Amino acid sequence: MPNPVPAVLVSWVAVNNDPFERDRNRNYRLNATGVRTPGPTLTVLDEPESPWFGRIDTLVLLHRQPRPGEPDKEIEAVRELQAELGRRLPRLKLDVRPWSGASPIDHNEIFDFLRTEMADVRKRYAGRELLIHISPGTASMHTVWVLMVETGMIPAPVRLIQSRRPEDRLAGQACVDDVHLGLETYYQAWQMSQPGQVASDEQAVAWNPQLFRTSVLKSVWGEAQRFARLNVPVMVLGERGTGKTTLATWIRANSPFRRKELDKNWPVVACGQYSADTMRAELFGYEKGAFTGATARHDGLIAKAHEDTLFLDEIGDVSRELQRLLIKAVEEGRFQPLGSTETRASRFRLLSATNYPEERLAERLDADFIDRIGPLRIRLPALRTMPEEIEWLWPAVLQEARGRARVSHRQRLSAAGNNHIVMALQRHALPGNVRDLFGVAYRLLAVLGDPSGRESDAVDFAVAGLAGAQLPESAHVERADWRLVAAAWSTGASLRAVVKPGQPLSTAQLFADLQRYLANELRAVARDNRCDISDLCDVTDRSLRSWRADPRVRKKHSVIAEELCRNADKASPTGGSDRST
Repeated sequence: MPNPVPAVLVSWVAVNNDPFERDRNRNYRLNATGVRTPGPTLTVLDEPESPWFGRIDTLVLLHRQPRPGEPDKEIEAVRELQAELGRRLPRLKLDVRPWSGASPIDHNEIFDFLRTEMADVRKRYAGRELLIHISPGTASMHTVWVLMVETGMIPAPVRLIQSRRPEDRLAGQACVDDVHLGLETYYQAWQMSQPGQVASDEQAVAWNPQLFRTSVLKSVWGEAQRFARLNVPVMVLGERGTGKTTLATWIRANSPFRRKELDKNWPVVACGQYSADTMRAELFGYEKGAFTGATARHDGLIAKAHEDTLFLDEIGDVSRELQRLLIKAVEEGRFQPLGSTETRASRFRLLSATNYPEERLAERLDADFIDRIGPLRIRLPALRTMPEEIEWLWPAVLQEARGRARVSHRQRLSAAGNNHIVMALQRHALPGNVRDLFGVAYRLLAVLGDPSGRESDAVDFAVAGLAGAQLPESAHVERADWRLVAAAWSTGASLRAVVKPGQPLSTAQLFADLQRYLANELRAVARDNRCDISDLCDVTDRSLRSWRADPRVRKKHSVIAEELCRNADKASPTGGSDRST
């Protein structure tokens, strides 16, 4: 059944057949009663037999802009279709988007255009089902549409549809049908996969690598994809809320260690939720009568993970005794259920994750165990070190928060309000990472849902929830975090969320980084405007060149200069009071 929320139809204009079908001589095709035959767009929108009749409130209409000297048939078709829709469906909203491409059969040009436009369409109509109408257009356009949807490049909810002319319909065929090739990709498999125990909000956000802005995040996910192919344990490290479970799901989806029948519920253990005994029973299984309450035999998650992947979240909470048992299972692929005298086999791939820093993890786990479960390690960066990613993460979080909070999709946020929140998030330390974004989203929705609430009040209330947050103990202020210090200074805010005892801030490095940034930017501005450095600031170009140098080299040069001065003092007849030389 179609979604009860009005859908958005996305379609190229049918140059020769919108709004009505025409023959090669541009004459209208008439049906048996002498009525003009609706074209593909009208068939979807206004034919009573269409399953989407009355269920679409927006049409995104794409068309090619004629080049100089070309006939304007596409513009004429757009105008005629707009006029007919105005008569038939006056409440339908039109979103017309021209394309200036040179060739309607150039796959690369079409793809470049659609990749940009569909990202904007998905953002503008967040949460709405997109109906991608593949019937109008050239064969190249059809191909690009199908590949973009089937490979997951257009985020859900989305579906492909096609329309048919009356004479092309076989017995029992509808005038509009879904199109699904069943083409499976790693991205789709990851989207469809859900671990056995999911509790956190951030796990529901799709981290689409095609949207990544920073080289560090692209590198992390690329590394994960390479590691995925090996039957070698991988440990994922990162602060809470950085998406460790999401990355583990991505690794499994990109690996050969995956059974499709387990995609909806693959084996995961949140180690912190169990005592040592209950976790052993959950992992290794047990025989009937193994303990009080064991009324039947139970296969554990290690058995379930045979030829698949086992994910141990919060690995730092595993007991010493269980660590020794897990080493045997990982190394030999053999384990013994509770109450059994027999050893069973399971060939599985192990993934684990922790938010403990490595030095604390070494205190909680045996060194031998850490070596066995973490020969390959991936460190997820904190969100505060890559604020550029918030630009696409925030809309995705807000959309997911709407669904989880069960609020109306009609509660929208203006561009100004959205930008205000994004900038506030980019300036904050975000100790909870993506979880902090959800906190802001829920606070925003709480006021937007109030009939008397104003957007400005909602935005202020949402951002106020960020005040006073503290960085986690595992966090270290990295070189990139001088931006947080600068942001706090510019607003007069406290540094409590950025620095704390036991995590010293390298002020020398911070000053060096800031000087290097100023030097590079000032020299670039001078170059662009063809002016002297003295026209822009009160330091010389020589000083800026010094600021651009590596601080270690700068220190070395300073030491050499001081030594030369001391030698000059000793050689001076007056005792070295004159250093002008």
